[in-house]
Amino acid sequence: MTRSSIKQASAPPLKRSEDPQVQVISPKLENVPIRQLWNVAYETLRQEDAALIEEYENKLQGSVVAGLSDNLQSKVNIQERMWAILQSKMDNVNKNKLKFGSSKVTVEDVSKLLLNVVNSANSFISQAVSASPPASIAWAGVSFLLPLFMNISAQSIALAEGLAYISSLIAQSQMREELYNKRYELQIGNHEDFQQSHHEYKAALERLYRQILKFQAKSCCYYSNTSALRHTLDAVNWNGWDQLVNDVREREKSFTAIEGLWRDMQNLEERLATESAESKKEREELLAWLLKSLGGGKELLAPYFGFMGKPALGNPF
Repeated sequence: MTRSSIKQASAPPLKRSEDPQVQVISPKLENVPIRQLWNVAYETLRQEDAALIEEYENKLQGSVVAGLSDNLQSKVNIQERMWAILQSKMDNVNKNKLKFGSSKVTVEDVSKLLLNVVNSANSFISQAVSASPPASIAWAGVSFLLPLFMNISAQSIALAEGLAYISSLIAQSQMREELYNKRYELQIGNHEDFQQSHHEYKAALERLYRQILKFQAKSCCYYSNTSALRHTLDAVNWNGWDQLVNDVREREKSFTAIEGLWRDMQNLEERLATESAESKKEREELLAWLLKSLGGGKELLAPYFGFMGKPALGNPF
């Protein structure tokens, strides 16, 4: 579907989220579910640059059919709005074949990169475990840029590479979130002794997410400008694109450094948990043996072992 075939919406701008979980940014990131960091990053970016986010949301809304645009106004949660936009944009992408310029040298390379992005976005939609997942905030921007880049030029290899890179980071974030959720969030009280390390890890991840969203917002606002698309060479050589990609790469480096330390903390945390479990098992085995030796005299050992728990007064021997 081409831009001219879409009935542009004239509805008012998207309203800011009124969901308390999204709007109120907790200073204690260790208590924020890791999948909600996309929400935190988006609302923090809104606070940093309200004009950019307003323009970005207007561009997103203006790129969908009128019926969906009207429906977006009834969705309070930003996740729901982005999820609806993502599904609509990807439906449009999947229905239309990739269109490139006449150059045969780079068409194949560009198409491969963009097809990988399309497959990643489709995979996210098909494997979503909940309605309106938070990461749809990130994928919505990707789905907005896809059709624009498909129609720019076969010379846009740099644009395709940049979009593929951003998409890979978003896909990686889903794996990190899944691992973290299963390791910590599904097991209550499983990281109480390492609150600070969890805070630093999530803070670094949120900053990376925010940089990705900033990249998308600025890119979408620039490339949705018809005058920019009319001058393909200017679009491909836009200095802002390289700077935005480099900013994300620098933020990724910072996160990777913290992630390395985070893995060391994970190993320490798991080792201490194992040692604690082994110590408890040894105490229980010793208590069982003593009870058997004393003929079940629990009252003699209670002050020391608290009945199968941690010794209350210390080792009696």
